[in-house]
Amino acid sequence: MQALLGVAAGVLIYYATAVAWVVLTMGGFGSGPWARIAISIVAGLSVFVGWRWPIVGLTAGILIVAFVLFAGLTGISSGPPASLLQDVPGILGHGAASGYPSTLGVVLVCSAIVRRLPAPRN
Repeated sequence: MQALLGVAAGVLIYYATAVAWVVLTMGGFGSGPWARIAISIVAGLSVFVGWRWPIVGLTAGILIVAFVLFAGLTGISSGPPASLLQDVPGILGHGAASGYPSTLGVVLVCSAIVRRLPAPRN
């Protein structure tokens, strides 16, 4: 059950990060402060998920990193998407190229691993 929640969380986190990046960079505006704030909120929630439910975070992180690798190797999108409502592969590919989803995936995996480590003995 937690693995299925991890897959759902991974898809949701990846898509939220990609949309936050794409919405605020469309039209040549670059990486504005609102994009960074939105991505920071998603990142904070991701760390909470990875720490609170390690299996969910681990599964979500692995899924996100795997999709970023897939998007990079297949070249899903070569440029920014034309429209948010009609160009979903463009959103996913452009989001993968931003680097934020891969960073969040690694953070999810690392927070889940650190949470599962045994406590140090004195």
